[in-house]
Amino acid sequence: MKVPLFALLRSREAFMRPDLPVLTVTSDYGVRIRDMDAGGRALSEDLSNYRVVRVGDLVVNRLWARFGAYGVSEHEGIISPAYWVLVPRRDIAEPRFLHSVLRSAPYRSEIARLSKNLPPNGYDLPWSQFRRIMLDLPPTDEQRSIADFLDIETARIDALITKKRRLVDLLEERINSQIRSLVRESPLAGGSKFRTVPIRQVLTKLERWADEGSMITAFRDGEVTTREARGRDGFTNAWTTGARVQRVETGDVVIHGLDGFSGAIGDAQRSGVCSPVNHVCTARRGDGAFYGRMLRLLALNSYLGNFATSTRERAVDFRNWDLFGRIPVPLIPTDQQRAIGEDIRRIRPLRDLIRRSEALTLEHRQALITSAVTSELKIPEVAA
Repeated sequence: MKVPLFALLRSREAFMRPDLPVLTVTSDYGVRIRDMDAGGRALSEDLSNYRVVRVGDLVVNRLWARFGAYGVSEHEGIISPAYWVLVPRRDIAEPRFLHSVLRSAPYRSEIARLSKNLPPNGYDLPWSQFRRIMLDLPPTDEQRSIADFLDIETARIDALITKKRRLVDLLEERINSQIRSLVRESPLAGGSKFRTVPIRQVLTKLERWADEGSMITAFRDGEVTTREARGRDGFTNAWTTGARVQRVETGDVVIHGLDGFSGAIGDAQRSGVCSPVNHVCTARRGDGAFYGRMLRLLALNSYLGNFATSTRERAVDFRNWDLFGRIPVPLIPTDQQRAIGEDIRRIRPLRDLIRRSEALTLEHRQALITSAVTSELKIPEVAA
């Protein structure tokens, strides 16, 4: 049975539930509970206008739908009012099947095709186009059988991915704990073992301009690398074609002037160019990897934001180097900095290997979903 989306979905107009967990939408999986300790965009101070999401609702980020940022929620919560929250007709559509069929290769391609270019760096999925998409829906009992099969198989794949990520997370957390311990021994936390100095005494801001090069992004998870190395998901784009750009060399400390407060700080792992919204620095005293990580942790702990003179809802403005450079930070002995910096660099090849393995695993997951919902793969329960 073919059904247009407009006959299958209605908008959920429910608000005023700031007590519910905040949700987010990822390109790989769809709707997830937001990890509030992982950085990212600041929430609005008033959550009463956030949309309520119920289990089984379809949530769509219309600006990132091109990249798969939509899905049916397994969680109750709230999400930014910029998202669509849509309620499926359960009499003809099993929500779990709807999630899989919309995220299968044919429908992802169609949604990407319908998303309109939104200069300078985004895409917009018009509701007038989205609502006309025709879904091929088998009988609901067959939908449930396919959804049950995919629940089991994708859970196995997701468990494997989680195990791989956990290995790197544990190594990274060990490093972060070492840095936090050093900070606690400074006047920032009431200690006296290490003195503090202004950032400008340990980092020198560079003024190197370039015409072109691979675009470097300071991601909110602290990685500073090219977009090709990471794909589009998770970066803040301040790039405008034809604008003057800064040259970045491997090892430079890059601080995003607007998103640094949310963790977009680190040492560059590749050379390229970046927007002037970033501060590109070199370490005057010690190790760039150490300073990139320490500043990121201080940002996530809200320490850096205390020195901002102006803020807006979704950012703390640190584009003024004179202001940012005066912030006091612990002066850690060089040998300790370098030892931690070496640990940071030692983990990166493992992280890259796991990321490549994860990408292949996600490709397999996507192929499995597509095969199941398009009847290319015979589901035992359905075949019986």
